[in-house]
Amino acid sequence: MEFDFSKLTQTLIKRGVREESVRPVMMLSLYSEVSLHKLGPSAATALRSYFDLIPNKTLRSAQLDNGDAGKLSPQRIARDLRHLDNPSKDEDIIGLLYSSAELGPPGDFGINFIVEDITDPDFINTSNLLRFEFPVSLAGSPEQMVQTALRLTEGVPFSVGTCGFGFSHWHGDRFAVDQVYRLLPRYLGFDHSSKTPREWIKGQTPSPNWLTFVHSALWEELGGMQALETHAPDAKVSKLKHGFVVQAAKAPPIGDVNRGGTDLGALPGVARFLKPKRTRIPFLRGAQVELDVSAWLSRFDDRDNQPWDNE
Repeated sequence: MEFDFSKLTQTLIKRGVREESVRPVMMLSLYSEVSLHKLGPSAATALRSYFDLIPNKTLRSAQLDNGDAGKLSPQRIARDLRHLDNPSKDEDIIGLLYSSAELGPPGDFGINFIVEDITDPDFINTSNLLRFEFPVSLAGSPEQMVQTALRLTEGVPFSVGTCGFGFSHWHGDRFAVDQVYRLLPRYLGFDHSSKTPREWIKGQTPSPNWLTFVHSALWEELGGMQALETHAPDAKVSKLKHGFVVQAAKAPPIGDVNRGGTDLGALPGVARFLKPKRTRIPFLRGAQVELDVSAWLSRFDDRDNQPWDNE
């Protein structure tokens, strides 16, 4: 399907200058119910793999302690990797936000890690998040993108995860979030791109995407292969170290409802497979726009499966 992704790029005025605020990307989001001190080394390994997969010196900025973006130096990377490899006993959170853009997201490449001590009773529903971003051009090489996602996922003790289209946007800016939430009802194949759902996804399933990752125990709770084949017989399944990955279509779906949304592959059936344990996110809102979360989570339920070969 020919599609002009540039029309999804959004801009806003900042300090009197119009700047890019939202950019479409390929996004891998992995949620884990393993706490900081056990997850840290796996996150460090995944981050090293990400650096190996992207061109040298692609990532240029990192979020500073005051929330601003600063230059991403080799020293900063080495320090962050040390913290992940061996978190101190009194450390309760490690947050990393890197971007290929000089002043922080949006960018074609980036990572957003939130790794906390989720054994604390205050985090009873919370999962940790490892997110990796790539240019949308990789959607044109779906086999390469699948292998990239599997390599990053290999050592991560995920509970669930997704890979497909999403949006890189100004970090923490509610007006940029508004722009994302205005786009989602039209482009069904795009993920929410928010960190909020990690606070509600423990023991639950996400809204599916092109690739959907499910931990082995949760997979069995959902009925395993027999249930998936009932709902999505054309979906492709691979067994991983920590669970399974379901590929809903040959290429990442866009799901443009204005063009009939005819590239969804088996996403409707995968959604019905995941529905018994579907997360209940209470809200997704920006400054002025609040997404109808219930409608968004159920957007595939009443649709028919479409051809797996959607390329």
